[in-house]
Order: sequence, then C-alpha cells, then structure tokens
Amino acid sequence: MSNKFLILLVSIFSLRSVESNASLIKQFINDTIISGDLRTYEFNREYSKVPSQNAVSFGGGLNILTGELLPGLRFDGELYTAQPFGLNSDERNRVDNTLPGYALTTLGQSYLQYQHANLLLQGGNQLLNTPWINSTDSRMIPATYQAVYGQTLLFQHFTVTLLRSFRYKGRSENGFTKTNLYNTNNIGGTNITAFGNTPDNGALSFGVNYQLNNLAAQAWYYQFYDFSQLFYADTRYNFNNFFNLKPFLSAQILQEIGSGKNLLSDYEGGNANAIAFGSNLGINFWDITTSIAYNYIPQQENAFKYGDILSPYTSGYADDPLYTTSMIAGLVEKSSGHAVKLTATFNLLNSTLLFSSSYAKYFTRPYLANTSEIDADLTYNFSQRLKDCSIRYRIGILNGNSSTGRFVYNRIMLQYIF
Repeated sequence: MSNKFLILLVSIFSLRSVESNASLIKQFINDTIISGDLRTYEFNREYSKVPSQNAVSFGGGLNILTGELLPGLRFDGELYTAQPFGLNSDERNRVDNTLPGYALTTLGQSYLQYQHANLLLQGGNQLLNTPWINSTDSRMIPATYQAVYGQTLLFQHFTVTLLRSFRYKGRSENGFTKTNLYNTNNIGGTNITAFGNTPDNGALSFGVNYQLNNLAAQAWYYQFYDFSQLFYADTRYNFNNFFNLKPFLSAQILQEIGSGKNLLSDYEGGNANAIAFGSNLGINFWDITTSIAYNYIPQQENAFKYGDILSPYTSGYADDPLYTTSMIAGLVEKSSGHAVKLTATFNLLNSTLLFSSSYAKYFTRPYLANTSEIDADLTYNFSQRLKDCSIRYRIGILNGNSSTGRFVYNRIMLQYIF
C-alpha cells in the first residue's frame, strides 16, 4: 500500500509540474511582443556644383520583446533591413548612401532588459535616446550602441539616467565598431579623412530630468573618452492659457572642454573648448505653433573648429538638441558662431495632417561662409484601417556652401508601424 501511495503522490506532483510548466510557457508566449515597421524611402540630393545623388530603399525593422525569462528579466532583439532591389545607380557618386543606397541587413538590437518598479536596466546592443547620444532615426535604419543603460525614478518628478557605451553602429553600417561620426567608416558623419578609423573607448553619460506642471528641465554630463567632457542643461516653461494663447520659453546652456588624448586636436585646430547658449520663444494658439530660436557659440582661436561643439554621435547627422539645428545641418556641422531660426507648425484635421516650415540663418564667418536653410515638412497620417500608416515629404534648401553650391534635399518617406 505504501508503494502505491508513493507512486500516486509522484504522479500527482508530476502532473502538477507539467501543468505549471505549460502555464509558464503559455504566459511567456502571451507576454512576448512582436512589433516593427515597414518603410519605403526615396531621397534625392540636387547640387548646383557637384553631381546630384538619388537613392530608394525598401525595408524596415522587426522587433521581438520576449516574456519574462526570470522575474523582471526579458530579451529584446530587432532585425533591420534596407533593400534597393537594383533600382539605384551603379555609379557610387550618384547614390545617396546615407539612406543607405545599397543592400543592408543587420541585427541592430540584442540586449537583456531588467525592470522592477521604477528601475530599468539594459545591457547589449540597443537604441539610446539622450540629447547628445541618440538614435538619429531619419533613415531606413537607426543608429544603435553597444552599451549598458540604467534609468530610475530617484525622487518624485526626478528621473536619473546613467549609461556607458562601448561600440557604435551608424545608420548605414553593418557592425559595431569603436568609432564615431568623425571616423571615415561611418557614412553621413562629419568624416575627417586623416583621422581614418582611429579607435576610441566610447562614452559615459549621466543625466537628470525634472518635470512638474508647466516646467520641464534636464541636465547632462558626457564623457567622450579621449575627446571631450560636455556639460549640458535645458529647461522649458509653458505659460498658462491666455485667450487661447499658450506661450512657452526654453533656454539651454553648454560647456565643453578637451579630455584625455584629444584625438581630434591635430586635425581640427586644437582641443575641444566650447561654450553655447540658446533660447526659444514661441506661442501655441489653436492648432498652430510659431517660434523664434537663437543659438550662440563664441568663436575661439586655437580650439576645435574655432570653438565649435565636438559631438561624436550627432555631427553630420544634424540631430543635436540645439534649437537652431535644421534638417540638413546646424552649427555643429558648420562651426562656432550664431544662428537664428523661425518656425511655424500646423496641426490640421485632428492630427491627420501635419505641416511645418522654417527658415534658419547661420553666421559663421570668418571660419566658414554664412549659410541659410529653408525647410518644409508635410506628413499625412492615414485613418481607420490604415491608421498606423503615414506618408511624409520633406524638403530642405541650403544656400551659401561654396563647395557644393545650392543644395536641395527632397525626401519621400512611406511608413507602416505594426
């Protein structure tokens, strides 16, 4: 009798174990999230002095975020692809390879994520989105980083972020390398030919964000190893509604100094040594926003690019947080000086139609000739069954560049998010 009883107990526990495992597997599958996007982009660069460039690409990204492997622990991976299907020119100088114009399939994200209460930790290849280290997602494939990232709500209204990046993969590259946008292997950056593919040791960043009612503020420290240390702060205040007018005022400040080996000092006139100020004053009324922005970077002799900001992960991509940065370029892509930008944005048909236009003027003499840029951006978001589909047209017109002449940049971007 005792043996039969033991066998019965073992059978019961075995069945319960099978049922428990089946339940866990079912829960894992139910918690797994599959998402991504499909993209068709066509970019056209027209210059008055050098050959024009064109590129078309089809592709997108497929992301899988698994259910919990252990309590709070999940895995996230994303595969990206860009395929021209033989539609682009065979002449390399006629192709806009920042799109890119060639076939590229890459595993851009693969990291472990731990989340518990207000704590988020991630380690591996991933997207990062901070003011001076970000994904710059305006092409077929975003930029990603091999990094450790952490974020937590330290106090009420205070979010703290800490990251350490080791390797970088640009928007047009297949793999992660110890380089940045000043190296020649990353297409679309501010490549310095003589700098080649000199390796670096990545970056460290620490940031604090504060938000309460009408006030939002952030402060960041960046250590770009063997390049510079950068301190950045930004704040915005939204004034109360006054006769349907909602004014806002933003201000930013930056200081940067050389650090370590100062790897670019031999190529661009000296060590990093920059100070920058900015302000942005605007008004929201009904579905229209207008603003005037200003940035000032004092010119300094015997400093990197005459005192300009050294920005390893935005330079050339025109995706820095300065208020006057435009679609094609901003002060970071040019030199120290000052800039003013006028912007008007229209939100129409319950956000179905979005239109924005801007004019920016850059005063960078004597280091570079003064330039100006006019941009227009029109996005139509489809409704009902195609509510996650959009088509976007962007055009930028840059004048004053003596080497390329007048530059007209047309972009058509069709996207479906799932």
